[in-house]
Amino acid sequence: MSLTVYRFFQIAIWTPAVFLVSLPLLESMLRGPQSLDDILLTYGLSFGIIAYPAFAIWATRYIKKKSEAATARLIWWAPIIFIPFYGVPWVIYGLAHVVMGDMSGIAMALLWVAFSPYIFLVGYIFSMAVFVIYAMFFQTASSEH
Repeated sequence: MSLTVYRFFQIAIWTPAVFLVSLPLLESMLRGPQSLDDILLTYGLSFGIIAYPAFAIWATRYIKKKSEAATARLIWWAPIIFIPFYGVPWVIYGLAHVVMGDMSGIAMALLWVAFSPYIFLVGYIFSMAVFVIYAMFFQTASSEH
């Protein structure tokens, strides 16, 4: 895989992280300061701000060892691969509440399953956009050589 294509995939992996981190900042600017609990639940867990950087680090390292074709195929698997990264913080948060005596933590440990369809939908929309850009600019260039 050429360095240019590798850089494109790196940017594609990290773009959602930048977008996700900007959301709580934007909300704070528009609505004023929010409580840490609200930010943690809304953005950290629901939107995946806690999970996505871990996924992005893993994906960046993983594609370094893969061919361009394998990385392009991985675009379609990325939303599915992200789900365990997304679920782990929810489970830890819920179990921490259970340990502290709050039995509603059991529901919190499982609530990520309800958000998974939205994660798939947003993930596949982004994956389609990345694949279209890749196909337009890089796949045609590599087939000409």
